[in-house]
Amino acid sequence: MSLTKIPSTMLLGGGSGGGNLETIVVVEGFDMAAINAAKIAAGDGGKLFFPAGGYTIAGLTADFDDQEWRFERGAILTRSASSLAHGIDVTGNGLTLKGDFVIDMNRALNSAPDWIGIDANPAYLTIEGDWELKNCPGVGVNCHEEKLRIKGGKISNTGYMGLYWVTTTNTNREAPTIDGLTIDRRTGWAYSGGIIINGGAGGTQSFGADVRNCVVYLPPLMTVGARDAAYDSVAIEINRCQQANASHNLINGGRIGVSFSGLDSSTMTANRGTLLGDYICEMVDCNFCTMTGNVGSGTGATVAHYGIAISGSSAGGNSIVGNCTKILFGASINDVQTVSYPNVKANNV
Repeated sequence: MSLTKIPSTMLLGGGSGGGNLETIVVVEGFDMAAINAAKIAAGDGGKLFFPAGGYTIAGLTADFDDQEWRFERGAILTRSASSLAHGIDVTGNGLTLKGDFVIDMNRALNSAPDWIGIDANPAYLTIEGDWELKNCPGVGVNCHEEKLRIKGGKISNTGYMGLYWVTTTNTNREAPTIDGLTIDRRTGWAYSGGIIINGGAGGTQSFGADVRNCVVYLPPLMTVGARDAAYDSVAIEINRCQQANASHNLINGGRIGVSFSGLDSSTMTANRGTLLGDYICEMVDCNFCTMTGNVGSGTGATVAHYGIAISGSSAGGNSIVGNCTKILFGASINDVQTVSYPNVKANNV
């Protein structure tokens, strides 16, 4: 295995020709032996390039620290039917994936729900490009404790939530940034939600979760029974963070569109949802947060529920202004919060 210089345009999935030359290890084959050889040649902090083609993976690990894997358009990694492992298991310090690629977890032939598409636990993870992760029997992307950065991409047909980030040691922890991700769980449904960010336990909070310009599809819950059986069907859920943001997301189906719990000084802005079983927007135990410009509708089957729900016993002081959420709900807003500072509610229809 040798170091090779190839055009930078190829490294970003844009085809051949032009661009600056960059030193990178090319994966010279389509099996695990070729990938492992390239990883070893690149070493810690090195870069791999996956040319277009079909790769068979089984127990693929990112076991070197801080490697960057780049993919040419048409690179497809398919998990073998006999593999008893995650798609990519990040066991080193962290991993960056860039380019135009597909990871197929082959759920139809390999369906044990313990197996995750990309598991970074604990490790940082960055994914950028026109990528797709599909057919996961379990969670799509799972990242614990460290930074998570996602730009673009699609996660589809997962047995459980599309993306999950959690930390248990969250003092000064920087929460994820997720921009332009599509999650489609309308097939392969096994309850749970879309994007779940859990900033930690106890009285501490992670800093700065940011979920914007995302699209989340969940099965619509058209009856009271279906809604009650899918309590955790939340499209975007952010817990225990401060100065978080959820904005300009599109949501179709599920029980709740966007849920904040235990957040301070955070914003929920210009999200749009349809076919929601319970609420479009929810705040629980939130302080001095802003909810504005959110628009959506219910299913018509759960008319006793509300477009917006506010609950808990924290200080309050939230601003809920200019939301349009009454369509096919019993009312636009329900505020049952016991607060020291009253919530401000105005111009909600």
